Amino acid sequence: MPVKKLTLPIALGCVALVSACNREPEVYTYTEIVKNPPRESRAMPGMESDHAGQPMPAGPMRAGPLTVEPVPENLPEGHPPLDAAGMPDPGGMRGREGEVPPAAGAEGIVWTVPDGWEERPASGMRAAVFAPDGAEGAVATLIVLPLNSGSLQSNVDRWRRQVGLPPGDGSTIGTREGALTFTWVDLLEEARAAGSSQATLAAVYETGGRRLFLKFMGPVDEVAAHADGFLELARSLMVEGGTP
Repeated sequence: MPVKKLTLPIALGCVALVSACNREPEVYTYTEIVKNPPRESRAMPGMESDHAGQPMPAGPMRAGPLTVEPVPENLPEGHPPLDAAGMPDPGGMRGREGEVPPAAGAEGIVWTVPDGWEERPASGMRAAVFAPDGAEGAVATLIVLPLNSGSLQSNVDRWRRQVGLPPGDGSTIGTREGALTFTWVDLLEEARAAGSSQATLAAVYETGGRRLFLKFMGPVDEVAAHADGFLELARSLMVEGGTP
């Protein structure tokens, strides 16, 4: 009797197993629906939310780095006025020089300020600022950048655009000798002939793994009147100790 009781379930189990093995497998298809929870503002106290629910600082916003040509119509409200070179006007920055520290990179570079010129406080990208006494809107700036800061022609073409000239053919670029040999860029006569109100003279140096841009920009008549003084300034630039 015990044997019969055990045999019957085993037999039934085998029949069931065989039946299951011969059955076609069933295929199930699922469609997953994902619902995002409602966006909640995570604004902290003292913060406001924009139209997308993202937190925004309350009160006036500080402008970030400019990614467009720094001309008056592109400047944020409250920005210091620009001078003829497209940089904050030294007159508008007077009393605020401590807000923007002078640029690093001009260590060891020395110069002699010509008679009738003055050196003004440097700030931002400017390593030095110079202006002829009494000149309206004319300013010379010294900016120091690494050697990979764009080709000379690309920089010259940018200066040409600033005074309303098309890209050039290199005819306004030459070489001058001074304490350091430098590339001389003269856009004065071309700007005058084109009827431009602004003109530029510039000296470009390569020394100590750096590229120095000494640029004089302003009204055509002012640049013409002080061109000799600017050239004197350009010739005076040197590395302290006389090592190129």
